Amino acid sequence: MLRSPAMNRPGRGTACFCIAVGVLMLVSWTVLLRTGQVSGIRENVLAFSFHWTAEFLTAIALVVAGVSILKNAAFLHRFYYFATGLLVIAAAGSVIYYIAVEPEPVAAVGLSIVVACAKVLAWRSREDMNDLLFFVLGVVLYGELNLLGHLFQTGETAAVPYLLIMTAVTLPYTVYVFKKSE
Repeated sequence: MLRSPAMNRPGRGTACFCIAVGVLMLVSWTVLLRTGQVSGIRENVLAFSFHWTAEFLTAIALVVAGVSILKNAAFLHRFYYFATGLLVIAAAGSVIYYIAVEPEPVAAVGLSIVVACAKVLAWRSREDMNDLLFFVLGVVLYGELNLLGHLFQTGETAAVPYLLIMTAVTLPYTVYVFKKSE
């Protein structure tokens, strides 16, 4: 049975998921920072600045995606795929962090569930290959921001020019693709 494109669009459950995860990301970082549970901030200011930029972008993108789905905005539902790409790479990075740096199985399992949910929601809701492009742009942008922060912080500047060029291409291309999909 063939589905119509409207049947594949993200629904209310997906919208609620996006909004809840976006808000919880902001709340989690606020609690972690206020309770002093983030170590090494002073030593890694640049890395944390870039990482928090990526995290904040992810949280806001998820909330905007959820609201746009609820409002049935014509092109903004594609923002969901971009936000999901950001979320998948953020959750994957968290899993790697907790496995490699602070082995806490409960956190790793919980974050794995978030990754799995995001992947399932993205796969079930896709309408065409353009949606995959939005997803990939989210993954790439989040990764670029975090890697730039790490490279600036560690002083490993050999790769920085290449990554800055990539980011300088990714950002305007992402804006262009969103405008083109209107």
